[in-house]
Amino acid sequence: MSFDNITPVPATPENKQLYKKIAEVGKEIGMELPEQSSGGYGDVCFFSSLGIPVVDGLGPYMYKIHSTEENMRISSLKEKIQLFCAVLGTVI
Repeated sequence: MSFDNITPVPATPENKQLYKKIAEVGKEIGMELPEQSSGGYGDVCFFSSLGIPVVDGLGPYMYKIHSTEENMRISSLKEKIQLFCAVLGTVI
């Protein structure tokens, strides 16, 4: 596979459906998850280019995202792990 064809994650119907499900799970555990766009490229772009439904943002809150100076807010790890586990619990 060539990495030349990888683009930012498009708002496909499948990606939107996945986001909606994650947002619903977030709401159930008291998290507001507004739809956002950060621009640039992340690891999910690779999977999206293969037609796999994806969302970005289940990891910790980030600063200077998708740059060589990217870093995270450590205090966000607990809530994002709770969200990831809740989402995972809906698919297994």
